[in-house]
Amino acid sequence: MLINHDYSYINNRDQKLVDAGYGKIVPDYVWFDRYFTEEQREENRELAESLSKEEWDKRCVEYEAALFSTLEHIKEVFNGKFDIHQISEETNTIEHYKGDWDLYFWSNRGWNGSQQMTRFSLSFNDRRSPESRVNTLNEVIAILEGIDCDDVAARIQYGVHMNDVAIEAAAAEIYKDIEGKFINYYGATGKIKIISECEGLRMYGFFKKGAKSKYQKVLPKDILLMNV
Repeated sequence: MLINHDYSYINNRDQKLVDAGYGKIVPDYVWFDRYFTEEQREENRELAESLSKEEWDKRCVEYEAALFSTLEHIKEVFNGKFDIHQISEETNTIEHYKGDWDLYFWSNRGWNGSQQMTRFSLSFNDRRSPESRVNTLNEVIAILEGIDCDDVAARIQYGVHMNDVAIEAAAAEIYKDIEGKFINYYGATGKIKIISECEGLRMYGFFKKGAKSKYQKVLPKDILLMNV
């Protein structure tokens, strides 16, 4: 099976925080979808032009049935290895969701009235530590490498798990130095002020010079990025 690693959802700002030690790159999803080589795409284009509409429609129906069968097989392989929420009636309950499941199943079955899925995803439990999610990913990859399938690809989508406690603490220290001072914030002159504070959690706002009530919301990581 073709395995792709997708880091495109990690923006430059978050990458800076990762590089500074305030976050870790973690797996978010594994997407399973149909896969065509360029040769297969060209063959399909030629057939679409040469076949009648009835012949082409029949070919599409047969292809989707075969794809559905392949995806069902892959789904069951994972279902036998992990505790997966929403993959069956037994695991599609609030009680199970509140538990410590490994992966979360979603498919496009039912989309546009179709009872066959043509893609599905397994998402990682974001209540687990970054290390735990990476360990689960390693188990997932080991299984993927053992599946002999050339018409479905697995795309592993990565995101960032932020250390919010460390970020908020660092932002609070930076705020001590800029409190009450005019600063340049993304090309505008003004002040960052505390909007609210509850149990140590602060909300900040950027007030342009001369503004008294209108402000732009500023997250702790935005303050931290000013110095990263």
